[in-house]
Amino acid sequence: MNIAPWLFGFGSALFPAPQAPQFEISDARLLNPVVSAGDLLDIRYSVSGDRSQVCQIGGAAIYLGFIVQNLFPDSEAVNRTSLPLGDGAFQVTDLKISPYAVPTQEYRVENFFVYDCNGNYDALYAQRRGGFYVHKTGEPTEIPIIKFHLNENPNGDNTPPLIQSFKLDRDSYRRGDIPRILFAATDHLSGVGRNSGAYFASGSSFGQGGIDPRTRSLGSGEYESAPYMIPKDLDPAIDSLVLMSVSVQDLAGIWGELRLPSVDSPHYVFTGGVPTDIPAVKIRITN
Repeated sequence: MNIAPWLFGFGSALFPAPQAPQFEISDARLLNPVVSAGDLLDIRYSVSGDRSQVCQIGGAAIYLGFIVQNLFPDSEAVNRTSLPLGDGAFQVTDLKISPYAVPTQEYRVENFFVYDCNGNYDALYAQRRGGFYVHKTGEPTEIPIIKFHLNENPNGDNTPPLIQSFKLDRDSYRRGDIPRILFAATDHLSGVGRNSGAYFASGSSFGQGGIDPRTRSLGSGEYESAPYMIPKDLDPAIDSLVLMSVSVQDLAGIWGELRLPSVDSPHYVFTGGVPTDIPAVKIRITN
């Protein structure tokens, strides 16, 4: 399951449409380009203009690309605290690499955002070609793209968690209801995390899902999740939905999933297509 478009959805509530900022990012750099699992990335940046508007809490955000799964689990790659250093300089704090991260590449910060306290932002975007950022206006800069290497990690976890079984709290719902999913899951090293998801469909005409970042442990490997609200404006002709997938993220940031290959499939398959005997779940919509 790839949730990155949801997690870093530009133009969404996470990255609202900006007004013109009264500041501009003038520099951004990484002081420790070779890091190990569990290390903090020491990113410094500077702004020009009205520096008083830059928020200390959630003032900076970085985006590394869709392929990074296990570097910053539980959304730690999004907004982080900015510590003012004086004269328009700031430090991004507590951007900590997962102790279970597994190196897969040379990482680079594709996009770098700085927010003011009203939600306006300035941004740097990595050019597809060349080694420098451009401003969100498209104007080129002389700021090199931030890159870093991750050392090998003997404690790395790149194995997805395993959802062993699941059930819904009811078999029928009304529009506007939030189904609760109860599931059993294990993870061999880092442990089951707080993010879980579900995706529902009705034939080929409707498909929608969500993520619950507050998945609750019930003990003994059992968990409760409420990742999705049935739309109040769901097409009146739809009287049932098929639960196409249930997924959970481990503490290394890796997703495990049970999914139906198609809306008509009788059984779910595990991540990687391994078959199971868990029957497909369909819920009735009663209003």
